[in-house]
Amino acid sequence: MDALRALARGEALTAPVITALVEMATGDADVGVRAMAMAALAGGGALTGPALTAAVEIATGDADVNVRMDALRALARGEALTAPVITALVEVATGDGDAGVRGEAVEVLARGEALTPPVITAAVEIAISDAKPSVRAQAVRVLRQAPPTKKIIEALVSLFADKDQGLRRHAGRTLVELSRRHTTHASGIRSALAAACTSPIDDDYSLNKQSGVDDAYDTLCRQMDEPVPVDPSVNLPPQRRAG
Repeated sequence: MDALRALARGEALTAPVITALVEMATGDADVGVRAMAMAALAGGGALTGPALTAAVEIATGDADVNVRMDALRALARGEALTAPVITALVEVATGDGDAGVRGEAVEVLARGEALTPPVITAAVEIAISDAKPSVRAQAVRVLRQAPPTKKIIEALVSLFADKDQGLRRHAGRTLVELSRRHTTHASGIRSALAAACTSPIDDDYSLNKQSGVDDAYDTLCRQMDEPVPVDPSVNLPPQRRAG
């Protein structure tokens, strides 16, 4: 506890203090002590060396949700996310048992501008399969910064079939934003949206499916209002309402 007392007196994070804090953050049995030690390390600025290693270890393995969250917030303060940190964040974003922790990991990746292919793959996986709509929506927002590959477009369009209206609308806004940023892909996005608006009605057709079609139609209308090249082969389909 001497390291924490030193910080309370306003002393700098010297090497011995950092060593003591790392030991407490990673090994103390008291969750309150671990949390205070992690907060103290984070308060010292961008993490380096043993402190960075400790933050990654805590973010991926501490038993307490709040301590894991503190570690993620500390990692977010770094100027650049290194490859090991990105790997750890992807692991947390796709596998942590707490939705808040998964969402925080997604946000850290987004703020760190770490949209490498593995991160994009993880964001797509989270967007289409995470149990919590709020976490899926965070992943969808991350994908606004990604290049609009066929896989990303298909994943986003597939979300119009989701029961969560907020998630469907996040997907729509992301598709419109991708069209605006990447005009050469606008026609492909437009075609995918048009197809989503004309899915066949079958015996299992439900109000939820109709709501998804309506959201896809609204997105297509907004996308066509964007100042992007127009593919004359893609016409605005007639809007269909549940009868």
